[in-house]
Amino acid sequence: MRLSLLLTSSLLISACGGSDPTTEPPTKPEPPIEPTTLHSDKVQQLWQENITDLITSEPLWQNDYAYDTANVLMLPMHYAYQHKERFNDDPRHNFEQFFANVESAFYPQDIENRVIKTQFLYFVSQYLKLQIESSRWPENETVNLLLLERIESALNELWYNLDAVHWDASLQFTGIKQRLEWKLSSPAYDYAYYGAIIDEEMFSLAIMNDLAFIKSALGQEYGPADEIKAVTRQVITTQGSFDGTAWFFQKGQWHDHRDYAYAGHATLGSALERSEVSDIAIDSSHSHRMPLWLKSFADAAGSNNDSLYVDALAGFRHTFESFALQTRESEEEFQLLQTNYLDGRNGLYRYSYSTLGDDNGYGPFELSGTLLVGYYAFSGSQKYAQGMRRLANSFPLSHALIETYTGPASSRYRHPSFQWPEYFSNGFAQTFSFLASCYQRDIESCEGE
Repeated sequence: MRLSLLLTSSLLISACGGSDPTTEPPTKPEPPIEPTTLHSDKVQQLWQENITDLITSEPLWQNDYAYDTANVLMLPMHYAYQHKERFNDDPRHNFEQFFANVESAFYPQDIENRVIKTQFLYFVSQYLKLQIESSRWPENETVNLLLLERIESALNELWYNLDAVHWDASLQFTGIKQRLEWKLSSPAYDYAYYGAIIDEEMFSLAIMNDLAFIKSALGQEYGPADEIKAVTRQVITTQGSFDGTAWFFQKGQWHDHRDYAYAGHATLGSALERSEVSDIAIDSSHSHRMPLWLKSFADAAGSNNDSLYVDALAGFRHTFESFALQTRESEEEFQLLQTNYLDGRNGLYRYSYSTLGDDNGYGPFELSGTLLVGYYAFSGSQKYAQGMRRLANSFPLSHALIETYTGPASSRYRHPSFQWPEYFSNGFAQTFSFLASCYQRDIESCEGE
């Protein structure tokens, strides 16, 4: 009993002696919360199943696949090089394996369609540029030099030597250069679209600007460098225009082309009459390429850029965010959409097009699927990134939204992983949405609900 009392008294004295009973004992500060640097298991699994497994096993450089490969995989490739630390396994190795396979099996002459050819060659030139920027060129130098030589040879042929066809069959051009110079000379023509700068011309300029950048980094001469930079500058200066802070490329140039000739109609119908919109902007399914093209131009120009391409990109971003990119929201679903034309117009596109069938075409918002395959992430648009975050966390998408993203059924053949509408439910579109959301943002702000 006495021992018990002594212990009790001792405890009381210890608790109260010489201290203010209202003062809390000092606590050890909590260690700072480390920012998340790795993607969640969910995102890494999506990457493994939809990117790694595909590019390490499939011949995606083949003619039927090359167009979509360059469209869909451009962002994942850039993401792998910009954010390798976000993955348990370095994702760059997958792309290096893929391009080693490309080097051993792909030859540009295997692809006849020039849009497909130049788009895929741009995918290759962007890979080589990433190899330079990431200082990984020496590790893959043998493959890289062979690819560099191959695309340089292909572009020289296209630019200088091969016939360049025109809608006006009476015009004969040798090389893309000659045809482009004719368009830039302000010639007289019967239709406005005869003067339109087309995909293969823009891709060729972008590739050759990449080649100038790469060769300069390697300390090598690139003969056409000054010529290409001058023509590129002329194209952007004369064909781009600002409307306030909004920037447009060749606004109105395509209005009388049959793809655009029904833009004045808001709904599909049988045997519609042409309804042209004279100042129509470029359609949103093609304009997604512009941000990355402008980056290629700016990087090649270097210190001689004087903000021309940076200003154009900022204006493009403003146009995209202010006019084309739209959201819809209900209790059931969030929808990220874009109008059919970059200026916010939403009329028909490609009415009765060859791969769509008579009286069919893209109705309002039905080019929105491009948001989940293209290059808009390179525009720097935070509105787009935030919308893609919400979309990524909304899967599985509703049947109605998938129908809008898919648009009319097309007869164009695609690789099974890229086939629409399955693309929007097989995991690939969700993977792309996460990457678009996170490309220019930290993980905590881009993966969360």
